[in-house]
Amino acid sequence: MAFATSQPSQLEAAVSACELEGNADARLGDEGTTLTLDMEGEGEGEDDTGTLSFAEILCVLEDLEVPDRVTALMGETRSLDRRQTGDWDDVSAFWSYHPDNGLDVILTVE
Repeated sequence: MAFATSQPSQLEAAVSACELEGNADARLGDEGTTLTLDMEGEGEGEDDTGTLSFAEILCVLEDLEVPDRVTALMGETRSLDRRQTGDWDDVSAFWSYHPDNGLDVILTVE
C-alpha cells in the first residue's frame, strides 16, 4: 500500500530554504499559498513590529526566482507610491515601503 506524501508548497519551500520557519514575520497562510513578509523598519516607533532583514526577504525572493524587473521595482518603491504589484509564473507579489516600517511583501501562488 502506497501512502501519499504532501510536498511543501513553493512558498513553504522558500521559507524553509531561508531558515525562517517559526518566524512570526514570515507568516504562511491559506494552506501554504500565501506568505507575508514583514521587514524591520528604520523607525523606532511602536508602529513597526517587523523583524526581517532585507537579506532575509531577498533570500525568499531569490528562492522563488523573482525576475529582476520585480526586485528593481521593489528597490525603487517610495512610501508615496502606496502598494505595488508584480507577477511572474504562478506567483503574485504585493508590496509597500515606508522608512519607518521597511519593505512589507505579500506573496501568493495559484
